[in-house]
Amino acid sequence: MRKIMIFFFLLLLSACASKRPIQQVPVMTKITVKPRLIPVQMAGDSVLLRLLFECDSNNRLVLKKLAEQKSKGINSDWKLDDDGSFSYKANAGGRDTVIIVNDSIISKEVPVQVPVPYEVNVLFWYQKLLIFLGFLMVVVIVVKVTKYAIRGI
Repeated sequence: MRKIMIFFFLLLLSACASKRPIQQVPVMTKITVKPRLIPVQMAGDSVLLRLLFECDSNNRLVLKKLAEQKSKGINSDWKLDDDGSFSYKANAGGRDTVIIVNDSIISKEVPVQVPVPYEVNVLFWYQKLLIFLGFLMVVVIVVKVTKYAIRGI
């Protein structure tokens, strides 16, 4: 008997809880791409110079061979004087270049669980009719009790 009472008590508690339906709002992702210009200074260039000097019979310095390798954009100038001095000048000015970079901005909405509105304890037409008839019955009873109380005085 005790198990049956516990069962009905648990059944009563579980029947009282109502689960509200939950609707999840759809997630919206928006990707925005914005191009942007970035100025970049190029690194300095390099030059390789190879010289081959020899001495002649009069003990004078003679340039036998000259080989120059340089990167594009380098201006160079060299000069060999009569006294045997060699001067070399290279101008590798820094070049500014513009690079186009695409910035991607990803906007993502966070999903939120929204409870769906629903009506609780909505009366049917016959329940409304019974309430109305009950109210009329109370009014009739109050009127009869009042008449009976007035006659008794």
